[in-house]
Amino acid sequence: MIRASARYWQLQNRLSDDETRALVREAESAGDIVIMVELDPNDGSCVISNDWVAVLRTKESRAEVRGTLSPFLRDLKGLSGTFQRDYDYDVFWVVFQCADEKGRAVISEDATELELLVGVHNKSGKATWKIPPSFRSSLRTSAPVVPNRSLPN
Repeated sequence: MIRASARYWQLQNRLSDDETRALVREAESAGDIVIMVELDPNDGSCVISNDWVAVLRTKESRAEVRGTLSPFLRDLKGLSGTFQRDYDYDVFWVVFQCADEKGRAVISEDATELELLVGVHNKSGKATWKIPPSFRSSLRTSAPVVPNRSLPN
């Protein structure tokens, strides 16, 4: 998605190859895994509080890692996506590290599917998708431990 978005901005703004590569580097440095989450504010009280939580895990394991809400990522063109945004939804960027708080890898190289669990008050949702082989092969067996900067409890 990052490369597709960077290519879109390259064509849209007539960026040079070096400028486009800089967009990719900037987006890839945001965290191990960055997920754009769209929440429908009309599915409830029309207000999305800041006490929601996002958790990432593989279907094969119950090891989980909590996401860090990262609103500054909104400004990175490489993470903006290529689809026209639906302004009926609020968009959030959540960063996940590939290791849990104890330094254990959350995503093994043989994992095949990821699950994103999002909880807002008494509602929850889940999205599941296949892990592309290109991502699986790039996983580090020991990701660095990052201080817990997760969403508020």
